[in-house]
Amino acid sequence: MEIYTLLQQPTPFLIFSMLMGAIIGSFLTMLVHRLPRIMEREWHSECQQLLTPETTQEITQEAIEESLAFPGSYCPHCNHPLRWIDNLPILGFLLNRGRCHHCDTAIHWRYLLLELMSVAVATSTALLLGPGLQAVAVMLFSWVLLALLFIDLEHQLLPDSLTYLLLWSGLLFNQLQLFTTPSSALWGAVAGYLSLWSVFHIYRLLTGKIGMGRGDFKLFAALGAWCGWAVLPQILLIASFSGILIALPLLLLKQRPSSSPILTTAIPFGPFLAIGGWITVTWGDLLNPWILGLAFSSGQG
Repeated sequence: MEIYTLLQQPTPFLIFSMLMGAIIGSFLTMLVHRLPRIMEREWHSECQQLLTPETTQEITQEAIEESLAFPGSYCPHCNHPLRWIDNLPILGFLLNRGRCHHCDTAIHWRYLLLELMSVAVATSTALLLGPGLQAVAVMLFSWVLLALLFIDLEHQLLPDSLTYLLLWSGLLFNQLQLFTTPSSALWGAVAGYLSLWSVFHIYRLLTGKIGMGRGDFKLFAALGAWCGWAVLPQILLIASFSGILIALPLLLLKQRPSSSPILTTAIPFGPFLAIGGWITVTWGDLLNPWILGLAFSSGQG
């Protein structure tokens, strides 16, 4: 009870948020690395079972053993287990000078960046909102978006396990009207999914090509569940604008090497939706009047 009372104060809550951001960031680095690998092995196993039913039980030991909980953290290059000091968020990377202690292979900068971003979103949320359930909800929202952003950049994949977690948590949190009304959250989820679903099918009918993945529909639905239907255009506007700012220079300079483990030759839309959703949830109250004023002034002009 004393700890709970202490966390109601701004400074202890800020310190606690920063520590949790570091810990969650360390977990996210493992999640981003393992979840796509686990999903890929499950897909291969299912395909094998469909093609050769007699080998249904012949699943590799690796597919059975690796999960988000097991085995412990290890170097992705030499598979050597990490020491406890290596697992310290941010400090472990810095103390080892960005290299594996066992094989001396460089550790990808993604690990440090993800941990730093996790601390940054937790810190900014604590400073902006102060102690309370709304701040905790925004932190959880931000951490899931970070995982989706990095996974989509590297694998062009938005796992259902994460997008559904975001969708249902948004609907549940808004039963308390933390960000919008329950009705607006519900219709936000519906409108978010159907809007991109419609764009997907219209584009395919007109061009015969697939312009986006179905995971984008689910992510936009989840953002609608958190923010409500009224701000979906704002999220899409911010996502499109940020996408242009980032993608256009890359396209012009042709600096999108397929060997990059972070940015592949095709630029996914999910990360930009994540940026738009995070900005809207965190800074929406400050941006809404400015965006509405810009829209009205453009319309009058």
